[in-house]
Amino acid sequence: MSSDRQTVGVVDYVDGERIKLTRHDSSDGQHHFIPLTWVDHVDTHVHLNVPAATVFSGWPGRGAATATAAGAGLITESAKSPNWLAWAALLAGLLALLLFGMRGCDRKRGEVTETVTTTTAVGDTATATTFNDDLKTFLASDAAAPKTFAFDKFNFDSASAAIRPEDVAAVDALATTLAAYPKAKVTVVGYTDARPVAGGIIKLGAERAQAVAKALVGKGIAADRIATETGGASAPAATNATTGGQAENRRTELVVTAK
Repeated sequence: MSSDRQTVGVVDYVDGERIKLTRHDSSDGQHHFIPLTWVDHVDTHVHLNVPAATVFSGWPGRGAATATAAGAGLITESAKSPNWLAWAALLAGLLALLLFGMRGCDRKRGEVTETVTTTTAVGDTATATTFNDDLKTFLASDAAAPKTFAFDKFNFDSASAAIRPEDVAAVDALATTLAAYPKAKVTVVGYTDARPVAGGIIKLGAERAQAVAKALVGKGIAADRIATETGGASAPAATNATTGGQAENRRTELVVTAK
């Protein structure tokens, strides 16, 4: 499926660094293929990071006479035999992404510490429960790891993995908490909204997690205590149909894996 959400064909198999499409999807009855660099992400479909016009460029009857990207064009009947190892790798990646998405969808709401700050009145004063308060309580308790925590307010700008100035304090507070519990180990998971980006949302999610990990190391937390993962657009925290929901989905979460 192209970046403008048009179906451009059905995958036949992976041929080296390209995906070969089935012959019956082309008007000229020939195989066509697209480079793997055009793949943004894979779920139940293979999503591309280029529009349909780019994909069809170079296809007789569908676009210009010359392809616009290296590797785009026709594959004739004399092409080399399928690269079954690469095809198996693509299928394995698809299965892994599906399983990851199912795990995120099935995760119960109670398993993630909420980002909302709750306030309890005590006489004429009030006490607030924040991300770090909940994290400290868990690390000091006998409760078993793993456990996932969501930051109070810690999001990224669109298509960016840079930590915003207003979120530096959240990293500092987390580093202080981890320093107080030196046996704790964590995994930072980076997420994105569902809109396509250059390089792909899986890569962007990984870069966001790595940015937080790098910042924590810069605050004195040992690198071997911090792992990173990418969730891409899986397990969204809010709807991707609105600007506000997209902003909430551009986030990271913290998983305590050992105490």
